[in-house]
Amino acid sequence: LWTTLDAVQTVATADALLRVSVEGLTSDVAGMRPDAATWSIAEYVDHLAKIFGLIALSVRAAVAEPGLAVEEPIGPAFDPAVARIDLASALVDFGAAATDSATLFRTVSSAEWESALQLGTRDWTARALLVHLCHDFMHHLTDVARIRASLEPEFGSLDGTVSQLNA
Repeated sequence: LWTTLDAVQTVATADALLRVSVEGLTSDVAGMRPDAATWSIAEYVDHLAKIFGLIALSVRAAVAEPGLAVEEPIGPAFDPAVARIDLASALVDFGAAATDSATLFRTVSSAEWESALQLGTRDWTARALLVHLCHDFMHHLTDVARIRASLEPEFGSLDGTVSQLNA
């Protein structure tokens, strides 16, 4: 099982992992959806930047004011229209959000990891938010690899690192 330190280290390497997963990808391919019900790779990168920012904000709130009750955030609804997202800009945004998150998580004390925030009807500790972030990140790395393999057959199979990490 992952420790809190394992999760913090995953966040600290997230920018590099995501950049490797899209290395050499053309803008055209990054903006293509593999089907009508799935985001493009660029949309996934943009989504991850937003999620990293939201989780960091939530952890800050949980640590600063344990027990704070906030409305459950409305997640990004799937829009049937393809969002025109510049991959390079989305990667910069993600890198900033991942760096901020890693810096924050390195400063959370052992006791503060148990500080909770009430989101909607559920309590989320800072640790649970971190673990959820890692889950989402690893899941979406697999999504990116799957989409890339479907759009660029020369990319190869899903037998690589991301698939192995999620096995």
